[in-house]
Amino acid sequence: MFEQNCGGCHWVQGPPRRVSGPSLRRIIGREAGSQQGYPYSTALLEADFPWTDGAVDAFVQAPRALVPGTHMGYFGLEDADARAAIVDYLEMADEQS
Repeated sequence: MFEQNCGGCHWVQGPPRRVSGPSLRRIIGREAGSQQGYPYSTALLEADFPWTDGAVDAFVQAPRALVPGTHMGYFGLEDADARAAIVDYLEMADEQS
């Protein structure tokens, strides 16, 4: 699910790749808009929350609903099971890195 929905713009494991979105490596627990060196939108820079499982789920479901003004070009994923698989993958990848 991650590769299908997120992998075109983001990476998690291995060496950094040139992609349009920030790395999601160790995203769980990180403050929104806080990865060094990534040119976030003002909306994400001003977002005041950590990336919890619930926040990641809400963002993947509807990015602009959680963070109005985000520049993320992804419009969202309705399927709750697919979103849960993405969150599980990010947690698993965090544990392995």
